[in-house]
Amino acid sequence: MIPLAGTAAVRASEQAAERKALLAAQRDEMTARARRLERAAAVLTHMLDCHRDRALECPVTRAHIDARVDAALAGEELADDFLPPNEPA
Repeated sequence: MIPLAGTAAVRASEQAAERKALLAAQRDEMTARARRLERAAAVLTHMLDCHRDRALECPVTRAHIDARVDAALAGEELADDFLPPNEPA
């Protein structure tokens, strides 16, 4: 689960404090990645469950896509923790 370079750094660390810092950084990155995947899966689930014929006709999907495009054009990462509702829009 940890990249090879991270595993090598943990193995090479000689002090517990250094090793714990490396492991904590890896855990934090993994947790952030899991949150991004959870958001992405929720958006896809919403789109699969949505009764609209076109994705952009759904106000929830449209708002999410607009926010992503706006963030990308501004050179920013979308950091709103957007999760659509579980029920179809």
